[in-house]
Amino acid sequence: REKETGIGVIDVKENLSDATNHLLFDEYLLKHFGSWRTPEKKAGLSYQLEYILQGRDSDIANLEGIVTKLLLMREAANIMFLVTNPGKRAEILSVSQAVAALLLLPEAIPVIFSLLTAGWAFLESLIDVRALLSGYRNTLIKTEDSWQFGFEGLKNGELSGITAGGSFLDRFIKDDPHGISYEDNLRLLLFGTDAGKLSVRTLDMAENSIRSGGRPGFRIDCCLDSLSAELSVKAEGRFVFKEQQTCCYRDM
Repeated sequence: REKETGIGVIDVKENLSDATNHLLFDEYLLKHFGSWRTPEKKAGLSYQLEYILQGRDSDIANLEGIVTKLLLMREAANIMFLVTNPGKRAEILSVSQAVAALLLLPEAIPVIFSLLTAGWAFLESLIDVRALLSGYRNTLIKTEDSWQFGFEGLKNGELSGITAGGSFLDRFIKDDPHGISYEDNLRLLLFGTDAGKLSVRTLDMAENSIRSGGRPGFRIDCCLDSLSAELSVKAEGRFVFKEQQTCCYRDM
């Protein structure tokens, strides 16, 4: 819609650095807006933080966007672990050589190695994201102890459970008490998102919540942030009194 605007005569003084402002604003968002783990039941959109990050018009679309970002983040971390861990590299190489021998294509070992690494990391990432959505925590950097799905699962045919739905992956979940939660991941995503986009979408959610609370005609662009008023008294053709007063919510 066409929005109302002010006349821009009030200077906003900021004493904090941009990074500090961003962090404080992110904490405000995490405290006051709903998400997948703590949905807002009274507003038009329940997953408000996901909307602030994604800007789409439905809870499902916003959650899908967040899950995709989490998968990419976890995939990168898991691939890094697989290619730097001697034990995992040896496992992948052993399977790659076996597959290449079955195909009678020994020159394909590097390609098979790369495909197995990416596939194994993606499967581990699926478990990671399911853990986060269920309230568990992941480590930022994987270790032997925190790794969840091993090749023994492939040998036992457990991967076939995916065809019946992803819930079978839940039994591999390991909760790390020192890891980061879904909310912590949202905090990382918020800090990496342009502050201007966050501000506009936050105003959307504030307006949406107020409208859902019983004021359907509320428009946040019609709210006053600050106001300047001037009083002049004139007597016998002369100004004898003149006063200007400015009020800002941020000064209260």
